[in-house]
Amino acid sequence: MGMAAVPVANCNYKVYNSQHKEEMYLENYIKYLETVKDMNWDFSSKPCLYLKDWHFVRDFPGYSAYTTPIFFTSDWLNEYWKKRTDVCDDYQFVYLGPKGSWTPFHADVFGSYSWSANVCGKKKWLLFPPGDEENLIDWKGQMAYDVSSPLLKDKNYYPKTSKLQKIGIEIIQEAGEIVFVPSGWFHQVWNLEDTISINHNWMNGFNLHFIWKQLLEALNNVEKEISDCKDMEGWSDHCQVILKAHHGINFKEFLEMLDCVGQRASTEVESFLRSQIKETPSLHHFPWHSVLDLILVVQGLKLLLKQPKVSSDLCRTTSELLTQLLSTLKNVENESLSELLKKLI
Repeated sequence: MGMAAVPVANCNYKVYNSQHKEEMYLENYIKYLETVKDMNWDFSSKPCLYLKDWHFVRDFPGYSAYTTPIFFTSDWLNEYWKKRTDVCDDYQFVYLGPKGSWTPFHADVFGSYSWSANVCGKKKWLLFPPGDEENLIDWKGQMAYDVSSPLLKDKNYYPKTSKLQKIGIEIIQEAGEIVFVPSGWFHQVWNLEDTISINHNWMNGFNLHFIWKQLLEALNNVEKEISDCKDMEGWSDHCQVILKAHHGINFKEFLEMLDCVGQRASTEVESFLRSQIKETPSLHHFPWHSVLDLILVVQGLKLLLKQPKVSSDLCRTTSELLTQLLSTLKNVENESLSELLKKLI
């Protein structure tokens, strides 16, 4: 494991609105941590390096270091990404950083939820309810990079910060504690001690409308940027390619995620209704949860069908999936409650 290549960010080197990243061998990064600790975390002669966004579970699938807390197991995002055969990816990360390392001001990918568990160490969080970030845009129209910067108090640079009653909601996270970040909440995080944490981005039917809204906003931005090419053949298809590259997901993958979750939930429900389940399912895969997933997937499919920018091919696939899942839900409705309760008991 010491020779594993891990992503490391330089907290002192800003690239656009992020931190410069490079890869190091894990054993070299551990040596770096030992060195900065011996130097009493003085970064005047060495960069402040933060190992983050390490796909530990993906890179070491046979090493069961932890189990996802039950509160966060209804995770459509990683369920879909793990079942993909065209890519090997996920949104499950390990972070390891020295005292003084930090993560810039941001909101989570796709508008997803996130959870962060401290294995050891201590973090300081500043969280901002949706809408507050609009007051943290500078005079050039750029989102703040560091909300602890003295420039935020300068009205010439940040003309709207005075509208905020306070700069964020502060949380101190100790070892063994988990922070849940709702969709759309911008945040910035500092390591107050040498810290190891586990971080997942995740989504399910309860933030699906927000995910869809973010996806549409990202598409609108893409269309605006290349509006001068609107007359070109296949312009809409090109927009979807750029949307994937820029936002990380497009309409096709959104539908694929719904299909992945819907097919799994439909199979579980149909098997249950046929009384073919021999053992009691885990709480996450309990049949009633699968019924709920089906209902929420159906709502997501209807969002796609209502959107005129969805291609005819995707609309056809969406309609077929919707018909299939509605048929499964109809079977649930046809079962009497007493019979379902008997099966559950």
